[in-house]
Amino acid sequence: MLFWIAAAFITFLVTASVLYPLTRGSRSAVPEASYDREIYKARLNEIDNDLAIDRISADEAEAAKAEEGRRLINSSQSGSDTKSTSSKGSNKSAIVGAVIFLPLFTMLIYLLSGTPDLSDQTLAVRLKADPERQSITNLLERAEVQLVRNPNDGKGWSIVAPVYLRLGRIDDAVNAFRNTLRLLGETPERMSSLGEALVISSQGVVTDEAFDLFTRATKSSQGHVKSKFFLALAMGQNGQPAKAVTAWEQLLAQAQADAPWVPVAKANLEAQLGLLGKSSKEATVTTGLPGPTKDDIQAAGQMDASSRNAMIEGMVANLAEKLAEDPTNDAGWRRLIRSYTVLGKSEEALQAIGEARLALPDNKEFQEHLDQAELAISKSNSTKDGSSQ
Repeated sequence: MLFWIAAAFITFLVTASVLYPLTRGSRSAVPEASYDREIYKARLNEIDNDLAIDRISADEAEAAKAEEGRRLINSSQSGSDTKSTSSKGSNKSAIVGAVIFLPLFTMLIYLLSGTPDLSDQTLAVRLKADPERQSITNLLERAEVQLVRNPNDGKGWSIVAPVYLRLGRIDDAVNAFRNTLRLLGETPERMSSLGEALVISSQGVVTDEAFDLFTRATKSSQGHVKSKFFLALAMGQNGQPAKAVTAWEQLLAQAQADAPWVPVAKANLEAQLGLLGKSSKEATVTTGLPGPTKDDIQAAGQMDASSRNAMIEGMVANLAEKLAEDPTNDAGWRRLIRSYTVLGKSEEALQAIGEARLALPDNKEFQEHLDQAELAISKSNSTKDGSSQ
């Protein structure tokens, strides 16, 4: 009922604004020549005033009056003296049409296209309605407005979080996943999603917070593939190649061949085996074992191409820049060399090893790690050369 009262009031205001000009009394137009004569008289008065205060001489005053007279004559001869016109009475037909047609027309349009009795919809329903008719940007903007009004809408945060991630708005994605976890509670998927966003935000490095989230997710669900994937990645980044190899082998043993994360896992496994001086042929990976559950595969499938590239290739460019500023960061050198190795860029990896030797000559443990990495790369290259022959 309140809606119809508001609609009627707005209709009244619109109609009144249309009718007001039509209800004004008739008004005659003033001839243009009369304006010219009034201006002529005003100019003569100004000339007389200037003469009285000695601003101009008598000759100048006469010349000015003659000039004004010529202007008046020219104006009269140009035919500018128009006949007066008048609007007799109000346009009754226009008033009647506005009073009757305008409200009926607007009401008809609204009844055909509007739904005043439709109840308010939740954010989830709004985002899912008519997706083909709305761009992802428009949907996201609507969701953001709704979340500003209701920042405790956990369901809304859970919807926009993966959208932010897909659009590359990583910081917003991290914030949205945090709010989802805070408002809706912990589940393996929510914890791993926040952990994944943190990994992408840190250019592929599994931070301590992310590691904790993946660990907790794994404890809640032993078969959670995404969490196991990142935990295996973290072991390699933390300089634990033996544990990383075991983790990758166990993960691959349960994987289906077409799982999107399998190529990345195999590349990391080979890299860690190389650090141990082993080849991929010596790995104990088995196939044909029961695969993960449908939910696990669906969770792993959410790791799109951009995420996987950010996990590997993203480390290279960013770490190289950071190491140029701080070459004494041994952990950074380890990650950079490992990234090059995973990407199959042996020459870049060997070059990074040489630069790392010069940057940290007194770190014996690190120098030994570099020796092992260089030896592993050399063995891998020899194996590839032998197989190609």
